[in-house]
Amino acid sequence: MIRIGLVSDTHIPKSTHVLPPQVKEAFKDVDLIFHAGDIYVVSVLDELEHLAPVLAAEGDDDYHDCKIESYQVCRDNNMLSS
Repeated sequence: MIRIGLVSDTHIPKSTHVLPPQVKEAFKDVDLIFHAGDIYVVSVLDELEHLAPVLAAEGDDDYHDCKIESYQVCRDNNMLSS
């Protein structure tokens, strides 16, 4: 069985500066993390990557950031490979 963690709308650093500890605790045993958009900054994906491999989708408030392309990102219904 594969355990997948799902998170979205982290809005970092607008709403907070780091991932809440509850997220890290909830994802400590997952096999894959999917960030469903509104990432804002790539450091969020970096933090999540310490817990498990990350896939991400751009949200409606995300601006194109070439650093995010180092992750597998779904953009306009197309998966970009890292």
